[in-house]
This record gives sequence, C-alpha cells and structure tokens, in this order.
Amino acid sequence: MPLRSLFATTEVERLRQVENERLVRPAAQRHVLMCVFVMVAVVLTEPRHVIVAGAITVGVAAVVIGAVQVGLAKTRHLGFWMGVENVVIVTTIGVATAVTGGLDSPAVPVFCVMAAFIGIRFQGALSRVLLGWVVVCAVGGVLVADAPGALDRAGLLTSWLAACIAVWIATTAVGHSERRARTDAISDTLTGLLNRKAFDLRIESLEHQAADGRLPVAILMCDLDGFKAINDTLGHDEGDDVLRRVADSLQASARSTDRVYRLGGDEFAVVLDGASADDAMDIGERLRAGVEAAFPDFPRVTLSVGVARAQGAHLHLHDVKSVADRALYEAKRGGRNAVCAATA
Repeated sequence: MPLRSLFATTEVERLRQVENERLVRPAAQRHVLMCVFVMVAVVLTEPRHVIVAGAITVGVAAVVIGAVQVGLAKTRHLGFWMGVENVVIVTTIGVATAVTGGLDSPAVPVFCVMAAFIGIRFQGALSRVLLGWVVVCAVGGVLVADAPGALDRAGLLTSWLAACIAVWIATTAVGHSERRARTDAISDTLTGLLNRKAFDLRIESLEHQAADGRLPVAILMCDLDGFKAINDTLGHDEGDDVLRRVADSLQASARSTDRVYRLGGDEFAVVLDGASADDAMDIGERLRAGVEAAFPDFPRVTLSVGVARAQGAHLHLHDVKSVADRALYEAKRGGRNAVCAATA
C-alpha cells in the first residue's frame, strides 16, 4: 500500500484528531505526572541499569510527545506525524525492554497501553500497521534480552501479545464509536458539508499555521439571494433541496484543497489557505457563476460573495471573517449576485 494512501487524512478526520488531541492534553499531563511517580518507585526498588533505562525511555517519549503536540496544529500531514510519534515511542519501549530484563522488564506492560492508544487514535490499515510494530518491538525486545529464556517461557510471551491484541480490538471498537460521533458533530446533516463547529476548528488551526507570517489566508462568505422567498412560496422541502444543490455546486466550483462550510441557514463559507488575492477573487467568481448555472430556470437562485484575505504573524481569522461579512453586505447592497472584496 502506498504511503500516501496509508497516511491520507480527510478534512473531517483531521479536524476530529485536532480536537481530540486538544481534549486529551490534560490527561496527557496527568500521564506524565504518573510516569514521574513510577520513576521514583523504580529508583527505590530497582538496580541502577533499570533506573537509567527507565529515565531514558521516559525522557525520549516525553520529548517526542511534546514535539508532536506542538506541531499538530501546524502540520497538514496530521496522520503521518501522529504515526511517527507512536513508532518512536513503541521503539523506545522495545529498547527499554531489551535493556531491563526482557519478559521480567517493567516496560512490558506498557506495550498494552500503546496498543490501547493505537486502537483509539487510528483506524484502518494504519492502525493495523502500528499494532504490528508493537508486536515486533515486544518480541524483539524480549529476544534480545534473553532469547533462550524467552523460548522457555513462550507461554508468558504469548499471553502478553494476546493481551495487546485484545486491548487493541476493544479500543478499536470504542474509537470507531467516538469517531462516528465526532464526525457527526462537525458535519451538516442536510448538505453533507462541514458545519460551523468545523469552521471554528479550522480557523484555530490556520492561525497556528500562519503564525510565521508566510501563509496567506482568504475567507469567502457566501449567502443566497432571496432564499427566504423560496421557503415562503415553495415550502421548506423545496428550500432544503435548493440548499443541497447549492452545496454540490460550491464543492464542484471550489478547488480540491479548499474547504466549504455551511454555517447555518443559507449562509456558507469557503476557506482558502495559501491563495493570492487574484486567486481568491477568481474562486469567488467561480462559486457565484456555478450557483447561477445550477439554477437556470425556476426557482431562480443566485449567490453573493464577500472576500477577505490577510497575511501576518499575528493573524486573527475571526477578524478576517468579519471583514468578509462586510464585503458580503456590500455585494448585497450593490445589487446581489456579485463578488466583492475587502482588505483585512
């Protein structure tokens, strides 16, 4: 399987992972505190080589986790870097197992913890690949420490591996349920587009990405012209059908890298990262023309678009959205079915 498809992350999954990492960060901090207590207990009860190996294991894992947590909001390749994080941590645990006694090592139970994390955080082929790496590192660490002893106690090793797989199966089911619920929370059920919550998460993520001042960001606020009259004269069922057709048109007109959101009612937004001012205006015009072409007859539906673009190290994209709203108002006031731009 190509690496690109293995680590591919859809926008819904990326937003789910970003929010999940933000929510579990307090738990991760408590985990670090627990590791400190474990290290203190090891210092009091184990020989020096175990102390050194344990300290190195915790230190490397802490550095990797910290680096990934800092970069999660900035990267576009979230699944890849989260996978790298887990590979490094599992490898470190395998090395610690080899150094501190193989099957008798206090590091062995941690493989079950990593299997649980993998089941919760990942899905599909990537989850299975990472679980396979857990098995490889567990077996490798035990055999490097004492291969003859491990073969004599093959039943214990098999029990640990079975425990890892069982924990992974259980947490995979939990992760699937959580993933479905969170996906529903950031999706608009009527149109299938991302919703306002997803828009706010994307804004927060882009502000981190644009922190160095090099990434320009454009926001296009879109509103249907005369949609209330459609609901009043044709009914809400017809109005819902119009919204679905508009959503299809916006997605077809936007670039594959652009994200289209339904913020509520007949209000839509499109976020363009890395777009020039001309690109933003061109895409706005494509969106407007696409909706006009999608409704050539009755009911007559058109789109007004407000465009705002900004770039800078201290970018506040909710302010950019407000500027785009003002540009949208100018498009409405100027006769509708138009694209207007404003400077943020």
